[in-house]
Amino acid sequence: MNRDTIIDKWDKSAAVIELPDYLGELIELSFNQAHPPSQELLEYLNQKLHYLTSILEASPFLIQKKASSPGDVLKNVDIQLLRDILLIIWFQEENFAKIDDKIDFEEWKNKAFISAFFALIFNKLYSLKKDVDLFILAFFSNISLLYISRTFPSIYNGLQALKNKDKINPGAQEKVIGASLFELSSWILEKWGFLPEFTSALKVQNVDIMYNQEKLENIEISKVLLFAPLFAEFVLNGEDLINYRDIDSIYCKLFRKSSRQFQEIMVEVLRSLPKQAALCGYSNLTDLSIINILKDHLDLLDKDLLSYNDLLQEVIKSSKKIAQRDKEIELLHTQLEKQYIKDPITDLFHYSYFIEYLNQKIKEATRYEYPITLILFDIDNFKSFNVECGYHSGNELLKQIASLIKENIRQSDFMARYGKDEFTVILPYTGLPQSRNVAEKIRQLINNYNYKDGKTNKLYQVTVSLGYVSLLPEKNLKDGEMLISLALKAMNESKGKGGDSITQSDTFA
Repeated sequence: MNRDTIIDKWDKSAAVIELPDYLGELIELSFNQAHPPSQELLEYLNQKLHYLTSILEASPFLIQKKASSPGDVLKNVDIQLLRDILLIIWFQEENFAKIDDKIDFEEWKNKAFISAFFALIFNKLYSLKKDVDLFILAFFSNISLLYISRTFPSIYNGLQALKNKDKINPGAQEKVIGASLFELSSWILEKWGFLPEFTSALKVQNVDIMYNQEKLENIEISKVLLFAPLFAEFVLNGEDLINYRDIDSIYCKLFRKSSRQFQEIMVEVLRSLPKQAALCGYSNLTDLSIINILKDHLDLLDKDLLSYNDLLQEVIKSSKKIAQRDKEIELLHTQLEKQYIKDPITDLFHYSYFIEYLNQKIKEATRYEYPITLILFDIDNFKSFNVECGYHSGNELLKQIASLIKENIRQSDFMARYGKDEFTVILPYTGLPQSRNVAEKIRQLINNYNYKDGKTNKLYQVTVSLGYVSLLPEKNLKDGEMLISLALKAMNESKGKGGDSITQSDTFA
């Protein structure tokens, strides 16, 4: 297999991901701002305005001027930064994963986000190039791996069969593929409208960053793009593929910097990444911490780096506080359950405890500045079902629906019975992109579920009307009344559409 053969198949394949028109226009505008924005782009920016503002006003994307309209966004925000943020939001919101994909799409996205964030922080510290360019190049540097897993499964299997260290070695990967992953990724980006000179840093051929450092002389941007996925792999999987000594050694040789400088940039990335990940919808990355990553390598820390050790001690203290808080919450849950606060039919918490828990989570979200989502859904035509099948079957249906959803949400999420045939789910650390995915997942799970009447063996298809709201709580939001009101309104809109649908509240603060 070679580069031309792979690209020829991709050029004719449905596996190539097509950009929506507004993103294609943004990419074009980022290189040539001669023509005015289309109405479609302005409408999309208006739809995303509050969400975009919350991201843009957060470090490290801090903007100086407020954006209160789509025109303000285009005027006050660097067009490349706007393009890049909307690209990663689009990648998070859309469900590109397919049932027969060999690659773990969620893990790929998490690695891509960490890679991009490392490149962003590295550039801020060492001023290589305009940071937004490096940010998006790092995010999509390995998108070709996703395409290969779909179009050339045997090649992807060959990559997976490599020895651990070779799995993250570009030179070893290239031997299996017959082409550079980065060069293939550059073709995909150019297919989307990025200029060849923009993607040139991805076109470094036959580079083995483990052993052939001299091939990267004076190609600093390419070095960052090669190192960023290694850093992401280390952060997410630790000892599985690469350990601390190796990642530190590669960094020092590649960039001709010290172990202290590697530690400093690692601390800087992990200090600000969780909050930004939460805002952009990458909720699986919100729990990252220095102490969890380095817990097995404390002996490797330079004893002379007092400032770093001081910072590490603070992280350890914070980690202990969080662990203690989690124990207290768990104890509280146990005590409350003993006081019969659960619904005997569904084994879910009652409405009263749901209100208490929601208010508690809003206080936490306000204090620690993370987004929170509330989902409400109602079983369509449940009254008619009860009349036809009887209340015993109705109760059994409620029980099975509760079990189905509870088994398919995260442990950190909270589910309760809101009313007769109404349920609610609270998603901490979850903003709009991820919340829509969860809402759609719930709708599809129930839609694909058929209730079988034990007496008649008749199958009933079940659907729900679902509404949800995502908020970044402000200090003046003292309780959950506003969230409930917005979610109920959205749920009722879904009912008005005839059911089997989801509606997002039009508010995001």
